[in-house]
This record gives sequence, C-alpha cells and structure tokens, in this order.
Amino acid sequence: MQKSHALILAALALTTPQAWAYNGTETIGDGAYSSAIGGETLNAIDRPIAGFVGDAGEGGAPLTDTSNPNYVNPIFSGWATAVFEYTPSDETTFYGQNGIGPWFADPGLALGPVTGDNFHIVSMGDRHASEIAASVPPGSLTVTFSQAITNGDGADFAVFENGFISDFDTGGGSVSGEVFGELTFVEVSSNGTNFLRLPSIYTGSTEPVGAYGTFDATEVYNLVGKHVNAYGQSWGTPFDLQVLANEQLVLDGVVDLNNIQYVRLIDISGDGSMTDSLGNPIYDSWVTWGSGGADIEAFGVIRHFGESQTATAGDGAIGWGWNTSNGAVRIAYKGLTADTAFNLTTYDGPALDLLGESGPLHGVAFELLNAWELDLGDANFDTDGGFILFGYFDTAFVGDITDLHLLHWTGLNWEQVGIAEIDMDNYLLQSVLLHDASPFAIVRASVPEPTTLVLLGVGVLTMWRRKNR
Repeated sequence: MQKSHALILAALALTTPQAWAYNGTETIGDGAYSSAIGGETLNAIDRPIAGFVGDAGEGGAPLTDTSNPNYVNPIFSGWATAVFEYTPSDETTFYGQNGIGPWFADPGLALGPVTGDNFHIVSMGDRHASEIAASVPPGSLTVTFSQAITNGDGADFAVFENGFISDFDTGGGSVSGEVFGELTFVEVSSNGTNFLRLPSIYTGSTEPVGAYGTFDATEVYNLVGKHVNAYGQSWGTPFDLQVLANEQLVLDGVVDLNNIQYVRLIDISGDGSMTDSLGNPIYDSWVTWGSGGADIEAFGVIRHFGESQTATAGDGAIGWGWNTSNGAVRIAYKGLTADTAFNLTTYDGPALDLLGESGPLHGVAFELLNAWELDLGDANFDTDGGFILFGYFDTAFVGDITDLHLLHWTGLNWEQVGIAEIDMDNYLLQSVLLHDASPFAIVRASVPEPTTLVLLGVGVLTMWRRKNR
C-alpha cells in the first residue's frame, strides 16, 4: 500500500475476526459475580474482558504460537506507560521464602499491552505471619498513563494478573475448577497523593485455603486476580469508576473520575487479616514465595480522552474514548512499517454541504450528527496492511437503529459504509473493507438500504451522536 496522508479507514483484507466488547453496567451488591473465564457468566456484573480476540476465539492468547491469529483486543485504547511506585513486601535480590526472583521484580513488565504470558509479570510479595504481626506494609504497585482514564458507562479499565484454573484437588486446599490466584485491592487517584479504593466483596472460604489453595471466582467482586491470564487463556478484571461517584473525595473534586492518572494495587495477604468493603476476611493462596503475592501483567485502558495516538509498527490496535455514554472508536491495524502518530479530529469542511446533493441522502430529510476524519500522517503499510474500524457503544441507545448511517466522502460524492459484523449483545460493530474514507459523517435519516449497509449506524453513530449532545 502506498504512502498516504489520506484519511483512511481501510479494513484488513482478512477473514472477519471475532471481536469482543465489554460495556455492561457494573453495580455493587449481591451477585451474580462472574466466573474466572469469559463466556461462562454472560450476565455477571463484572464479566471479564478478553485480552485477545480473533479467529482463535475470545480470550485465546497467541503466546509463541505464530499460527494463532488472535490479536490484542481493540477495546483497549491504551495501557500503563510508566511506573510511579513499586514497593514489594519481599526482597527483590534473591529467589526464596522472603525474596522475589529478580526476573519477577521488574515493574516495567506491567507496562504496555497484555501478552498472556504468565511469566511476563512483576510480583508484589507475600507477607508471612510474622511480617503481618509486625505491621510490615503489603506490597504495592502504582502505574500512570499517557492519557487519563475517564468514567463512562460500564468498565473503564481492566487489570491482568496471572491466575489460572486448578486441574486437581489436593489436601492443600486446591479444588479442581477453581482459581489459583492472588488478589489485590485497586485504588485510583488524580494527583498521586489522594487515593480512593474501589469497593470489593469476598464471600468465599471463611478459613485459610493454604499456599496452593484456590477460590471460587463467583464469590469475589472487584479484586484483581479473580480472572485467569495464563496458559493460553487471557482475561482481565474490569473496574468501573462510577462505583466511587458518591465518595467525599470525588464530591469535593479532589479525585476527578474523568481525570484518573494513577492506579495503585495493594496486595492482599490471604490469611484473612485483610477484609473486603463489608468487613469479610479475604482468603487466597497464602503464603506464596519466589514470585510471592499478586503477579501483575498489564493495565488496559478502555476509556480516555485525547486525539493523537501513536501506533506501533507491525500489528496492533489504538482507539479513542469519550466520557459517560458517548462510546468509543477502536482501530485494529496490520502491516504498519514504522511507528506513526494517528490523529482523529472533527471534520467541518465544505463536503458537508453536499450531503444531500447525491448518494443515499439525495432527496431525503436527514440530520447531521457529527463528522470526523482520521489523519495517518506519513504512515506506510505493507501490501497486506490496513485497518478495521470498530465501534463500541453502551446500553443507553434509544431510537430506531436503521435511521442511523455512516457515510464517507469519496472526493466526488458521499457513499454509505457497510459492516462485516454487528453484535448487539456485546455492543460492537466492525467495518467492512474501506478505502480512503475521508472524511466520514454520521447522520439520522430514513433511507431504505440493504441490511449490511444500514446497520453500521448501530454503534459508531450512536456514540458520536451522544458526543454532540
């Protein structure tokens, strides 16, 4: 594909991948809480988010198998970019009962996209009984982001720990089918000084489960580590900032839920000495050592503000997010030959005056909801490279979806854009192959069109419509 300054939304010339979107509204209260793997408890309020999507199936991590066609879930618009603080409870100079092996003590391994590799982690350390009695602080990890996380409808970010499903029952507390994982609290801050802890619930075992013990994920809510991310399965635990809306620091403006710059994890010593938001003691695999405590792999951002984003050479995903019910745009790309800054901006050029002059809107009453263009700068792609446009929206959609349309300007006239897939259950759409879509517009109109042309409005149009309110 030739060098382009064009405003391109060209889809990958590949078999249509299966994609996953999470946008369910989270609430705190009685279950049901999700199991450790996506797809098993679809109606759970904390349904996990797949780290990878594609033809190999939701949550299937490619690892080193190059034949696995999955790619990082484009629902994630960003990842942790810097370590603000790393304070493990164990020494990081040796592998042993009170030490973390140096290969598990690099907090930089928690930055960037999820890998699904259960050894690509940083450990937080696990306190022994004597350390707990001596009030040694639990291990903690705080990361920052290039763009702030914002509060929307449903999950705003997710954290990946390297828990896995136990295959056997033992006298040491392991129960087949349950999670071997290490749990952490989650805290957020706008200024790096004042943090708020997200509320959590644990209704599992009422006594220690042992060093190799397991827990039932459906009895855990809002704690990192309840979802698996190891041995070919990759699922992140979602977190919704809205559960903090009535906290005093939020009401006072000290913690701005639309400007979360810091996420801090606090390791839970699974002996029952630490409790959930209701005062219930928490038990998980304890005591662990060598890579003791929670093992953190990645922090994925679902919603944030910002226009310019850098796409890394090769294959990947980027996205733009907006606050509350405005939805988000994600782009999966393939074959980018060099790192390139992409920019999404509002379009208000003269082509908008021609919307009703030709094409599907000719002679039809319509309402222009919004118009955008994507600037790829000096992007180069290989011969198989290109883009798929994903639209994510939320449960607040109202109205007739067939009255919403996405069109792009060809340079001569406006043409309607089709889709390859739409999933109303997961609030997702995925574009068909597009070329030189510059600019594109979102309209409301009663235009009889084939189904594959009409339905694209369901997601992208919905979210951009709200942004203009």
